[in-house]
Amino acid sequence: MQQAIARDDKVKRLAFQLQVNVWLAADGRLEKVELVRGSGNEEADAAVVDALRRIGKVDQAPPPSLDFPARVLIQGRRPGA
Repeated sequence: MQQAIARDDKVKRLAFQLQVNVWLAADGRLEKVELVRGSGNEEADAAVVDALRRIGKVDQAPPPSLDFPARVLIQGRRPGA
């Protein structure tokens, strides 16, 4: 997820740190994203959550033992910062 965010044109120039809850289906499809703790920049938070929702599916399916939601820390920093 972090790599997908880093490639997103809208997000890759932003500095942020936020936490989200994510729900994945057994096949790795991203079913739901919910902001838990924002960065303090509502525009950046919305852009990151939107980018996560557009991922669609993660490369590796979650292990059956993983409970959802899973809390994920997402970070970004401006290039050159």
